[in-house]
Amino acid sequence: MPFFSWVAFALAAATQYAHAVNIDVSSEGGAPVSPMQYGLFFEDINQSGDGGLYAELLINRAFQGNYSVPDSINTAPWYPSGDATLTLVQNDTNPISDALPYSVAVNGTGGQIGLSQGGFWGINVQQATYTGSFYVKGDYNGQFNASLHSTTPGANGINTTFGSNSSIDVNIRAADGFKKIDYTIDVTQAAPDVNNTFTLAWNSNGTTAPLQLGLISLFPPTYKNRPNGLRVDLAEQLEKLSPSFLRFPGGNNLEGGSSWAGHWQWNNTIGPLKDRAGRGGATGYWQSDGLGLDEYFGWCEDMDLEPILAIWAGFYLSGEEVGQGDLDLWVQDAMNELEYILGDESTPWGGARCANGHPEPYKLNYVEVGNEDNLNGGLDTYRAYRYQAFEQAIKQKYPEIVVIASTQELEGDEYGTGNAADYHQYTRPDYFVNQSSFFDNNNTDHQILIGEYAMVQNNLPPYPNGSLQTSDLSPGHPNIEHSEWIGTVSEAVFLLGAERNAAKIMGAAYAPLFENINAHTWTPDLIEFTADPAGTIESTSYQLFQALSNSRMTQTRAANVTDQPGAPGPASDSSAGPVYWAAGSNTITGSEIVKIAVYNATTSSSSADSNPSMTTQGSGSSSTASSSASASGTSSASATDSSSAAGTSVPASSQASSAQSTAQPSMAATAQKSTDDTNMDAESDSNTNGTTTSSNNMSKRQATSTGTATTADQTTATDQAAPSNSLSSNTADSKNLVQPGTGNGDGDAQGSTNNAQTTSSNVNNPTSTSTSTPQAPSGINGNNQTTTNSKVSTNNQDSSIQNGQVPITVTFDGVSGGTSAQLTVMSAPDPLAMNTAAGTSVINTQVTQVTADENGAFTFNVPDLSVAILETQPKGGQYGGAAGGAGYGGCKAGGQRGSYNWQGWLQGGQEGTGCSA
Repeated sequence: MPFFSWVAFALAAATQYAHAVNIDVSSEGGAPVSPMQYGLFFEDINQSGDGGLYAELLINRAFQGNYSVPDSINTAPWYPSGDATLTLVQNDTNPISDALPYSVAVNGTGGQIGLSQGGFWGINVQQATYTGSFYVKGDYNGQFNASLHSTTPGANGINTTFGSNSSIDVNIRAADGFKKIDYTIDVTQAAPDVNNTFTLAWNSNGTTAPLQLGLISLFPPTYKNRPNGLRVDLAEQLEKLSPSFLRFPGGNNLEGGSSWAGHWQWNNTIGPLKDRAGRGGATGYWQSDGLGLDEYFGWCEDMDLEPILAIWAGFYLSGEEVGQGDLDLWVQDAMNELEYILGDESTPWGGARCANGHPEPYKLNYVEVGNEDNLNGGLDTYRAYRYQAFEQAIKQKYPEIVVIASTQELEGDEYGTGNAADYHQYTRPDYFVNQSSFFDNNNTDHQILIGEYAMVQNNLPPYPNGSLQTSDLSPGHPNIEHSEWIGTVSEAVFLLGAERNAAKIMGAAYAPLFENINAHTWTPDLIEFTADPAGTIESTSYQLFQALSNSRMTQTRAANVTDQPGAPGPASDSSAGPVYWAAGSNTITGSEIVKIAVYNATTSSSSADSNPSMTTQGSGSSSTASSSASASGTSSASATDSSSAAGTSVPASSQASSAQSTAQPSMAATAQKSTDDTNMDAESDSNTNGTTTSSNNMSKRQATSTGTATTADQTTATDQAAPSNSLSSNTADSKNLVQPGTGNGDGDAQGSTNNAQTTSSNVNNPTSTSTSTPQAPSGINGNNQTTTNSKVSTNNQDSSIQNGQVPITVTFDGVSGGTSAQLTVMSAPDPLAMNTAAGTSVINTQVTQVTADENGAFTFNVPDLSVAILETQPKGGQYGGAAGGAGYGGCKAGGQRGSYNWQGWLQGGQEGTGCSA
């Protein structure tokens, strides 16, 4: 039974229990927002590189095997075509290259012979020109045929051929060794599905001498037509997020599982494919390294992303580390990598980059030293000598580079001047909400990159002392399979806390980015995919990220936050909830913006069916009888919303959910799950008056070379006593503007006033867009592990709240009556709703045009457990957010961005005004 009772959820419509909130946004205060506010983190996990974003269609193209164990070198999944036999050649005295010593000998005398395979769980075949190459050795003078055809016969008993090229000239002599042959296939007919096969064949001409083949490659058209590039549809999924940075290449995959398995080595990923040996990686499958250092920078160039390069810092996931006396070798290796990226043609490594086809140096302003070096026993040596060795060498030669520590657990000047820290958080919904003010209380001696975040497990009851449970990532406690709506809203609360603290936060990235549905070891993930582009699933977290990223602020603003009339109890502020917010303006578009997340506005004391210890307090349980937003209290029901306009009925989906509340969902995955990147890097969490408790660093469980999950260096924290000044009794200073991100690191509270304002609004008839059917709920995973101080929503009964709808009034300094704005509200039919099918979404997204009243106030209702974005009319006339349009992203297309970099942001610089016209 989930922590929140589905019975309670169904009955909660009768409960009136929440805050009604005024948000008065000042034209003063705040801080410039980082231009890197939302970005991407990528590492090859879940077959997201090979078999995913990297567009290569053929698996095991160099006959190295599919996994990291040495005895797996084989020809699978290649199989003979015609009267052929395949034999793996392992000890060739004249191989393709030292990096690729393996090939396959194909022998046969029965006419057309060759070899075939079906790709990474299928091959998508569309009308286009496919390009490929292969290496061949032997004596032959004739023509090869490359074709794409259906795997299964059609109604006529014949396998359909969608495209072929039978005119590939091959004239070779065995004495000359391997020769590279390039070819194309013009596909004239698109395949109806991905059950297709690639075949390379030739006429044996009655000879008995075999031909040896290796590194057989096939690419579809790639993103921006870049050779050896990215899969178009998946790259375009990323493009829709309007990301600003890319952190690469990991992650655990950077560190490597152990010294014998090896870490990601940059110089093995550059140059021709024949010189890239590949590696087993840290995630249980062979990685070709076709997606290498140059390809990452090409990705950044094609998407206009700021690169954040992670370098190996002398530490493996196994806990093995390089001693201080041996570290210089690896520091020099990192400096060679930077010379390859930034050096001119006169330098050895800069010259190598030029020879590899990129004469101009790449752009690089950020380098991260290692990955999660606070885990698995790595922190002591990271602080003692590893971080400083890399940081000092980088700064000495490249003083303009911002060096990012892989943990926030350094102290004081250990970071170095002008540097930053990487913060990772994988946790439960309530814990994310508990961190809504985490960054308010962070000091500002260094900037913060939220390099990885995700809700990974559902809520569990608090400990008896009131402290919250964070995620339990030990064996036997799997993560949820898909992002769930309650977790997505909690992520919104966390991200809005980051947005408010613009002076401290560089940017944020969800992790992991991709999941190949056919082979994955970690869930949930932002995007799920198969070989078929039509099978791609956008998670609820993806859709939230898209909405927030496409409605960017360039300047945060201070705000005066008060309760509406008739709401007894303390004033709400940005951290107390249940209404969490961030406010600011976009100086490019001219828009004023408020972003809101409502979490647990309506709670119930009803207990779970058979376990009276399970309550809904602080669980995020929702009484969203109507999932539509309403302006001035008027409900606008979406097409599939079964509630009435007044919102008094419980949706049928909720009633159905309550009936099956005791069912335990199946957590079976399509492949063995191993939690390879699961740390919680939160070293402290502070409430609004500065009371701070420590939360532990969770264990990291990495996939071994055989795919078995193991646990390394798991630690737990002592339960912390619940603070006496919990938010239910918190009071704030009267008439104090809430300055975003002004916490001094000593726990300064954000103030808010109690002077309520009475406002009204003139609202156009609301219109709603896209909604879809609810999905079955998932279950609860994990057990008691670690704690931090509890921040539970205030429990002041409020008669102005009806059916989970929270009245909100927003005013902006300088915005007059009659001003038009767009209100986008995202909600879902139940807390555990998740996207599990391609092309559908459980999120009800409603877009309403609203108009300020004569006092310049926008008044609207927002359901519990929802996210809302209010954006005044941009200069260009198009909005961002979930409405899918301009905002920040649209203005990037509408005009050129100025030279607004991270350093300029710290110095108060503003972005260019390409959209001012």
